[in-house]
Amino acid sequence: MYETQRAKRFDVEQYKTTKGRVVPLYETQRAKRFDVEQYKTTKGRVVPLYETQRAKRFDVEQYKTTKGRVVPLYETQRAERFDLTGQLQGELNLKLI
Repeated sequence: MYETQRAKRFDVEQYKTTKGRVVPLYETQRAKRFDVEQYKTTKGRVVPLYETQRAKRFDVEQYKTTKGRVVPLYETQRAERFDLTGQLQGELNLKLI
């Protein structure tokens, strides 16, 4: 028993390949099956959401890279988010007093 027969045996959802073979559903199709949010790649394939898209989904703060990609905030940006500069200003004020 190979994948395709196993899929038929257990009534797994399947799809036809471009070559006409019937194969079990893999990640991208599983995403469609469970209605996972997806996006289209530049090549036109539909794939599940990965980190950058997950950030958009949960409304995580983001920034644009120099390459134009949108990515979640990482450590350095998180520092700015919590306004660590405010702490520094507070320390300077104490020194002045």
